[in-house]
Amino acid sequence: KNTNQSNKQDKKKKKENPPPIQRYQNLVNAGTLRTDANQHEVMKALQKLYEEVSEYKLPELPSEPTGDIPMGTFEYQTTKVSEDTSMWSRLFGGDGQSKQESVSQKSGEAMEYFTEGLRPPKGLYIFGGTGTGKTMLMDIFYDTKYKQLPKKKKKKKRIEHSLPLKKKRVHFNKFMLDIHDSIHQHRERIKKQGLSPKESMAIDPLPNVALNLCRSECNVLCLDEFQVTDIVDAVLLNRLFTCLYYYGLVCVCTSNRHPNDLYKNGLQRQQVFVPFLKLFAKKQLYIDLNSIDYRDTGLHLKNIYFHPMPDDPTPTTAKDKFEKAWNQIKEGYKVRKEADKTIVVMAGRQLYCPRVIGNSRGVRFHFSDLCSKPLGTADFHALAHNFSTLFIENVPKFSLENRNEMKRFILLIDELYNNKNRLVCLAADKIDNLLEMPSRDGSTNPSQKSDSSQTSNYTHEEFFQFDRCVSRLHEMQSKEYLDNFHRYWRSDESEFLGEE
Repeated sequence: KNTNQSNKQDKKKKKENPPPIQRYQNLVNAGTLRTDANQHEVMKALQKLYEEVSEYKLPELPSEPTGDIPMGTFEYQTTKVSEDTSMWSRLFGGDGQSKQESVSQKSGEAMEYFTEGLRPPKGLYIFGGTGTGKTMLMDIFYDTKYKQLPKKKKKKKRIEHSLPLKKKRVHFNKFMLDIHDSIHQHRERIKKQGLSPKESMAIDPLPNVALNLCRSECNVLCLDEFQVTDIVDAVLLNRLFTCLYYYGLVCVCTSNRHPNDLYKNGLQRQQVFVPFLKLFAKKQLYIDLNSIDYRDTGLHLKNIYFHPMPDDPTPTTAKDKFEKAWNQIKEGYKVRKEADKTIVVMAGRQLYCPRVIGNSRGVRFHFSDLCSKPLGTADFHALAHNFSTLFIENVPKFSLENRNEMKRFILLIDELYNNKNRLVCLAADKIDNLLEMPSRDGSTNPSQKSDSSQTSNYTHEEFFQFDRCVSRLHEMQSKEYLDNFHRYWRSDESEFLGEE
């Protein structure tokens, strides 16, 4: 009788909290998702990791870094990273050359993990084209509650832990911003201990940063859209992940790129980034998700992206529609006057917002105010978190002449998309024609299809990122995306903006 009651309780718990692969199948059965063999294979891998994580026993972590944390397998241990070692010193402290020499001495002595017997499950790195469902699948894994699975026979003795498993899901750009901020805060705390600037810079902050992350925030880290375009991040990643893995972190990542294509053609890639890839390959299982781009199929679009049409009666028609949308949102918020506002970015920096309405719900910018100035991910992240709706006007067509503005525009769209913001846009052309391709005679043509001879003046990374941007701009007009916007921002604005 007790056994039957226990079985009923187990079935009830399983129904209330189905495992990841069952959650996915339920969505397929309900018609929410289409049957996709590639997605199902990825879910099988996520299900396996879920079971391994459910059995994972993490020992109590120390309050301070202890032991000899490995520096990682650096290929440039006996050579200079560059003539100017200030970047190395800024990240890890001390003199660049002497630090590298100490790496060589320590790396062979240090343990792989901070305690014997710690064997974390191998993480996953899911990569594939835009719109194939990578983030959705990772979120199904992330949203599933962990439970203690019954012990299997012939299982090795496991270390009991006193810390519960904790999960964190974050976009990679935001994750790196947080890491840089944590490094800055750690150095500020060290300064207060009375050390000289030189002494404080000689202390490597990453063991503390990694330990605090694993101890206070998560043991399972889900990183969305893993991408590396900055040399500072490229240098940082090997040491950072060496420390994170050292404390038993399990990582699940999504990306548009195979790991070997990350930071492709980047500055000093062989010296500063390839060592990270070798470490990463040991700790992560790579899974290629080749699937359909579902963002391009059956989107129910709203009219919030305006551009001139060939049959427009006047060239001002698109502008008039854009102004009408702005006035609609002002009426919806019941405000007549616009105001300006300055928002905090990070590390004391600020961003001026010239036209704000609705108690900081809507903001309007000229393209040049955001993308022609030296702004970056931190600025756009602050913008996305302070306002639900962004109006941006006079978005130009992009070419080789304004490729820096194009890169900032891509970063802006990434932040708005990841934060579920609504974008109302006035642009020079339709989305698929925004990027102009250089032709053989030096002139430019709108991009739709191109061959290798036409694309030689753009980098592969630029094309890759812009293709993702185009896909997102399309999706951000869809009813599905805007429904998520209203739910996320608890917005009641649907009745006064976005005619179909």
